[in-house]
Amino acid sequence: MVASAVLVTGLPGSGKSALLTELLGDGRNGTMRAAVCVHRHARAFGLETTPLTVDTLPCVHYSEVFDFGSGCLCCSPDGDLVRLLSDLCSRQSELKLSHLFIETTGVADPNPFVRVFDNELFAQHFELRSVICVVDLQRVQSILNEPKDAGAPGAGSRGIVQLKCADILVLNHADELRKEFTTESKETRVHEVRDILLQRTGDNEAPSVLGPCSFCKLGQQALSAVFTIPRCRGHSKATSCALPAPSNFMLRFGPGPGHDAACSTACLVRSRGGVCFDAALAMLQLLLDSGQAYRIQGYLSFLPKDLEAASGGDPQVSASTFPPPLRRLWALPMVVVQGLYRGQLSIRAVTSVSAPGSALETAEKSGIPWQETAFDSAAADRGGCKIFICGATLDETALKAQMQHCAQHGFEGPVCNLEEAWPEAARAMDAMEQSVAALIRRGIGPLDVRDSDSSDSRSVAEAFAAGLALALDVAPPSRTKEAELRECRELRCSGRRRPGRRSQVTEAVEVSWKQDTGDISVFAAGSVPVVMQDLMGYGSGLRYCTSSACSPYIPLVVGSEVFCKPA
Repeated sequence: MVASAVLVTGLPGSGKSALLTELLGDGRNGTMRAAVCVHRHARAFGLETTPLTVDTLPCVHYSEVFDFGSGCLCCSPDGDLVRLLSDLCSRQSELKLSHLFIETTGVADPNPFVRVFDNELFAQHFELRSVICVVDLQRVQSILNEPKDAGAPGAGSRGIVQLKCADILVLNHADELRKEFTTESKETRVHEVRDILLQRTGDNEAPSVLGPCSFCKLGQQALSAVFTIPRCRGHSKATSCALPAPSNFMLRFGPGPGHDAACSTACLVRSRGGVCFDAALAMLQLLLDSGQAYRIQGYLSFLPKDLEAASGGDPQVSASTFPPPLRRLWALPMVVVQGLYRGQLSIRAVTSVSAPGSALETAEKSGIPWQETAFDSAAADRGGCKIFICGATLDETALKAQMQHCAQHGFEGPVCNLEEAWPEAARAMDAMEQSVAALIRRGIGPLDVRDSDSSDSRSVAEAFAAGLALALDVAPPSRTKEAELRECRELRCSGRRRPGRRSQVTEAVEVSWKQDTGDISVFAAGSVPVVMQDLMGYGSGLRYCTSSACSPYIPLVVGSEVFCKPA
């Protein structure tokens, strides 16, 4: 039995996963038995916002192929797709596949995927019926015409390659056409975009056009046409990305021969402590507005408004104690963020919590294919941040420095990382997280979010986090007298206050941690030479601190990092 293969491509956010959902849904009432393969950015793992229904018919096999670069097939582990199709061929008598659906990343060149089906073995089991390019009516023209430096490729060049390879164009996101368009002008706009797309498809036979539609809801007749419209194009021989030869012994986690560097990716991760909400959103929105980012997806932990400024006195919310209180570590409000090229960044509150690894355990026990969305990842990573960015010529080092700045809340640093300075600090943080995770696994009951109907995602997230903090606020286990005596001591380590707006030189500081109270203090260490390493991009060399007085600084603890500013 020869299965019909369909390749779904399109620029970031165009609606590829939505189309796959519709195609699978259309096959539920028939005899379809489908295998689904999704090509993803490895660094965006766990950040998808559109999960597929892959735990029931017609989907009988689900798998993912990851790339470790800019979206082209040569950046995938060597031969991953080839090995996957070989496995499906060997299991065809068991799976009895009638269809194979492959979804590419938003910046992938589909030609290498098409050439896979030239393999003699695969041709006996799979026939490539169509290459579908999903088009975002609102943004496609601006991306194809994006300004760029002379000779520099970008997402627009990838979009043109996708159009030239497509047999079918699906015009999606008709509902998002600008509000200033009247009904008649919207129809005119759709025809204009359609004509522009057909002009970009090259001199070959024009592809078929389906739509316009919203959320890829084409209707049963149009969905059925996907399998009946004949192929009008072969793959381009002059393509920039070469298909890797299969290998059972070597994995290549870098660009391969003929690598297309039109796009780049960055992943910004903070393990604990969150960021300043407004500063982080402004940073990400600027990347979209400038056209530097084609797509942003991920989640952010942030301090609620009443805790953004350093506060002392109350140990429940103190900004200068370690380990930090739950409201500054685990029970932080969180939002999922996503945005597309020159569009508005959208945020949605995360109103769930789960123990790390629980989603995978559940999937393994049930035998259901594991798909972790951004909401699932955020629920298990309370207090963390993970943002994936796909764009043109991204400087990941600079972006990480900007994200670090968003966590400083007007303070300077970090002057040190307590977990790296003292094994006792690392053990204290691990013990705290293990106790919280154990409590969550036992169950903390439903949390009442009073503002759940609010349209303000920040307020909803903060209300949920406040309820979570109360649910987790349990008395610590009793300690023996010997343990109390052992912990009633003060640990000290040296740190560095790097150049900033207030100071042009590096100053040596001393950080103190009183284990019995958790209080953190930062003092000037005196006039001693300090060798500064080039960690923050300020250059390197020998600098001297300017103060010999042991005057204290105001400390701020974010996760296990210590920041400070002059008192």
